[in-house]
Amino acid sequence: MKKTILACCLTFIVFNTSAEQAAETSLPVVEEAISETPIELTPIQRVETNIQPLVHYKGEETPIFNIEARMAHHKVPGVSIAIIDNGELVFAKGYGVKSVESQEPVDIDTLFQAASLSKPLAAVIALQQVERTELDLYDSADQIITYWGRNTLNDQVNIANLISHTAGYGNPEYLGYAPQQGDDPLGHMPDLMGSLKGEGISAPVHIDDRKQGNWEYSGAGYTVLQHVLEEKTQKGFAELAQENLLTPLKMKDSTFNQRRVATEFENLAHAHINGEEAQGGWHAFPELAAAGLWTTASDYAKFIIAVQQSAAGENDAFLSRQMALQLLRKVNLFAGHGVMVQHSGKRKFFHHGGINYGMESYFAGYEKLGKGAVVLTNGNQGHILALEILHSIAEEYEWPSFNIQQLEVDRVAAEKLRTYAGHYQYQNGETMTVSELDGVLYVNRSEHQRYPVYPNGDDAFIHIQDNSNYVFKKDNTGKIVGLQSSLNGDWYDATKQ
Repeated sequence: MKKTILACCLTFIVFNTSAEQAAETSLPVVEEAISETPIELTPIQRVETNIQPLVHYKGEETPIFNIEARMAHHKVPGVSIAIIDNGELVFAKGYGVKSVESQEPVDIDTLFQAASLSKPLAAVIALQQVERTELDLYDSADQIITYWGRNTLNDQVNIANLISHTAGYGNPEYLGYAPQQGDDPLGHMPDLMGSLKGEGISAPVHIDDRKQGNWEYSGAGYTVLQHVLEEKTQKGFAELAQENLLTPLKMKDSTFNQRRVATEFENLAHAHINGEEAQGGWHAFPELAAAGLWTTASDYAKFIIAVQQSAAGENDAFLSRQMALQLLRKVNLFAGHGVMVQHSGKRKFFHHGGINYGMESYFAGYEKLGKGAVVLTNGNQGHILALEILHSIAEEYEWPSFNIQQLEVDRVAAEKLRTYAGHYQYQNGETMTVSELDGVLYVNRSEHQRYPVYPNGDDAFIHIQDNSNYVFKKDNTGKIVGLQSSLNGDWYDATKQ
């Protein structure tokens, strides 16, 4: 049920100046007086003023904020949102600034880096090639592409398991490359094959035969998919995406071409880490299928609508109903072939998050209800903010069963949280910092990744963004001496320094 929120409006005078009057007098002209009557907020005003934290503390009233307050809390300078209802784009708006240094405002045409929201587009491009018989969903990919090193490919790798994160590849940290001064701002960035070989700042891509067939989120799998598509079509991925998706869907403010972004586009959001602008403004990626899309919220909404139409059999030019349903077919309880999927029937929705260096995002769309939304941000806590905004949109536009990453927890005193704080070293030499701030525990897994974790049992915490777990270990005196952390079912031990 929707909430009715009323705003009382005091009597005031509205001034308006026409161009002619301004030229003659430069004084404001009284237009009308507004009566002292309550007015009901519009749907979008209710969305903007009903933002709640994802984490609710048991026994405490959940606070409600406006969107600007949550942006400030998460240190996210800029946001762009688009809302879909009844199968149409019904609202789009930009908030905040593109850059804390320039202070230029975000508008609906500002391009954001969509990060892993690139993956659903890459999956659709692959399914389009299958539909045109250029590729087979289950034929081995090793007949198409060349090996780039040992343990990189086998005859079990195919399009289906690449797009469904079940091919056995891991998820290397793609940090991207900041543009540099000079004629070729991205001349230092490796090409796709260089990325696969580990010639840049990312680890080389290898396959783990033991994990093949099991679901494990894999940016590397989508980088291999990009290699497959480029080898098969003999076209660069950016060109392939432009021809098959962006131009047909009239996504005029979207591109995968990193060099065009570096040299041609001006209305760009810049990446921010903890509220400070990243060096170089943003990072470029050779791993286009995994992380390379630049887009606007309105443009990305066109993609969601196209998927919804194809799933209903109403847009075969984009994707046949059979292939659209393949995209949305679950391989486990929460993942499909290119998107995450939850529930079934009319409640079934598809969604995906994105995290690049200082750029984070999220989208959701219902297969059968014509509802959905996109939230793009330019801050490294934007993923959580995006989900908070999506939950407000879901409540206002009556989305059924939308409950991604909401959590109810017991509050732990800040004094106890501080006993977990410190530096921890893993057996492979990597380190992680744990700190307490304003009654919340944070883990720093790298320079730009500081994430809140919340109580999930005795001395146990969970990060709601990726469901990673952290269990702190004590000695016989009760002193914290180490921790175990898990991601995708694998546990790692670290010692407190």
